Amino acid sequence: MSEFIGKFHPLVVHLPIGFIVLTLILKILDTYRPNLHIQALLPILLKLCFGSVLIATLTGYIMPKGSDFDETLLDRHFWSGVALSVISFLMLIPQLTKWHKYGYWLMGISITVAGHLGGSLTHGELFFNLSNQNDENSLTKNGTVYQDVIYPILHDKCITCHNNAKSKGGLKMHEYDLLMKGGKSGQVVIAKDLDKSELYLRMLLPESDEHHMPPKGKTQPTTQEIALIKWWIENGADKSILVADIPKDDPIVQSLSLVTSDISQKKTSLPRLEPLSITVRNKLSDQGFTLVPIDKELNYYKLIISKFENKDLKELDDLKPYILELQIGNETITPQFCETITSLPNLLKLKLANSTFEKESILNIENMAQLEMLNLVGTKGVNDNLKISNLPPNLKSIFLYKSDFYNMFLPIMKKYPKITVDTGGYIVPILETDTTYLTIE
Repeated sequence: MSEFIGKFHPLVVHLPIGFIVLTLILKILDTYRPNLHIQALLPILLKLCFGSVLIATLTGYIMPKGSDFDETLLDRHFWSGVALSVISFLMLIPQLTKWHKYGYWLMGISITVAGHLGGSLTHGELFFNLSNQNDENSLTKNGTVYQDVIYPILHDKCITCHNNAKSKGGLKMHEYDLLMKGGKSGQVVIAKDLDKSELYLRMLLPESDEHHMPPKGKTQPTTQEIALIKWWIENGADKSILVADIPKDDPIVQSLSLVTSDISQKKTSLPRLEPLSITVRNKLSDQGFTLVPIDKELNYYKLIISKFENKDLKELDDLKPYILELQIGNETITPQFCETITSLPNLLKLKLANSTFEKESILNIENMAQLEMLNLVGTKGVNDNLKISNLPPNLKSIFLYKSDFYNMFLPIMKKYPKITVDTGGYIVPILETDTTYLTIE
């Protein structure tokens, strides 16, 4: 019975997340705009927080663990839940009311830590890694079949459940040697023997079969990907087989070209940069520049700017290669700032929502070769502020809701049918079958 109840942990664990987030939001609102209704509701929500955290912690404690999870990660997740239970309980003691302002912060921090550790257990630590797991940036003639073709397939379809933190069936697939070692049931890849290679055989089972891998509901490998895994095993499942060694008349070449073209789109061509010093980051923060890590391995960031001055833009000169995403809002876009934007060599996303261009400002979007997304929602200006006779080759989406540049983009978009243009202002139609209206005769 206890094991049966414990299996409800993945379901009930979402209750404290919802209650605590709602509580924190209302507390923030009450702090800046005191409201008697919120003040009366908070004690009730705190009781719900404690009750739901306690239930989640208890079900997590008696949940069947098995040996598929990393013990250290599991312990940290459990004790973070215990800590949250204690904090939630202390928030219910009237004598500690004056300490509640710290308690809310501790609740927020604890639920974040517990949630992150729980997500790492469920999906594997690699699920949260935004950087590409492959060391190669592109498929070259010297690339290997395993590292450049097979590994990316396994990374997308298998490794989130088969890694150090989470190894279903005792199988780890994030390293070649561990993949070849196999799991509790033995080896899953037997070189040159498809009939004994469970990695391949389980992909062929019907998706409804309980032994089919990846499990039903997960992203499934394509026909070409399965064919490549089959070819790799048949040819020795060796780590050193070169792509260049595949005969051009081999039928697998067609599957290889289809899969590698898709893989190459997912890989980043950006180089690894030297880490930014804490001193530089703190200095930028003091001037209204906020850096949010996007790729911690390669050292790229999202830059959020607020209340900037033109003289401060010089501080960004050494930072420019590090920026993949730039966001400002409710600001005045000056000519100097336009120059700064167009000089960011690796910029992928540009968000200028609800900002206003100065009359002399000219943003040459045509020269932003890497740009993939442009957000001009609510942005004010005139057509002369933008140069868009030719859009960047990588541009995929543009957001123009309530933008002064809405009409400017429409004629040119006919030349770029693959770019998604979001004009906002969505209206949900009311159908005759809806019960919104009631007519009485």
